[in-house]
Amino acid sequence: MEQILCVYCGDLFDASPRHKNQIACKKAECQKAKKADWQRHKMKIDPINNANQKISQKEWVRANPGYWKNTAGTIPKKRNGIESFKPSETERPGLPIWMQRWIRC
Repeated sequence: MEQILCVYCGDLFDASPRHKNQIACKKAECQKAKKADWQRHKMKIDPINNANQKISQKEWVRANPGYWKNTAGTIPKKRNGIESFKPSETERPGLPIWMQRWIRC
């Protein structure tokens, strides 16, 4: 079996013979990052999907009034502000996560 470098974590993994264009390993965090990248890409290129997403979000906000006011105090500080995020020297903020990791290898 051929081994491929995962673009998200940089580890080698055994490629599946059924998926010719596989770029991510089976780790949960790599699969999550791959899905997030796909969704970000889909939102950029597909105006119908983008419109549907906005409509869905508006409906959710209407169905859950006051959600953010009720949960604001329960969110940990480290996730609650931009000032708590400090990228390392090797990170490049303008690039997607998978590309940052790929460049580091």
